[in-house]
Amino acid sequence: MIHLIEAERIEPNRWRNGAGLARTLLQWPSAEAFKVHVALADITQDSPFSHYPGMQRWFQSISPHPVALVHATRRLLLDVHSAPHEFEGGDAPAAQLQAGAVRDVSFMGPAAQGQLLMRAVAENEPVTRSDAWRGVFTLHAAVLQAPGHEPMHLPALSLAWSADAGMGTWQLQATAQPLQAWAMHWQPIA
Repeated sequence: MIHLIEAERIEPNRWRNGAGLARTLLQWPSAEAFKVHVALADITQDSPFSHYPGMQRWFQSISPHPVALVHATRRLLLDVHSAPHEFEGGDAPAAQLQAGAVRDVSFMGPAAQGQLLMRAVAENEPVTRSDAWRGVFTLHAAVLQAPGHEPMHLPALSLAWSADAGMGTWQLQATAQPLQAWAMHWQPIA
């Protein structure tokens, strides 16, 4: 089964450190013991990220103008065209806005329980893995094709996901705007 979550239908809440707002799209399998956490965050001021020691984190800006992420030993300038950025949750960078507020997708989970991967997906590129959990996040409206399912129309800013490892190959097609989407995978540590 493929589930659909539309970000605009979820009320934002304050970050753990109170410095920004985020919409929690998913905590799977539960909020109390999640292995996968996906959120859409708004960074409206220069601020530090919340600390999540022991978490594997991925950050993907979905804004056209850049944001600088300043870690203890490096500074990265990221925007919607940058590759997803992976870091350890205890190494919470500071965000420095370069040209106004930005929005990002946050993907994380406990590093001791599983391996997460996030990557950009091109139109009609196969999203194929036998992971325990798989998702795709779309910036603009798109159509998801999956074996044995009717085409699923994904609104802008939506997450489609499944915990069925036997779902076969997924593919995304753009509708009105060029495709900007990211695949997310979680596999338990054996």
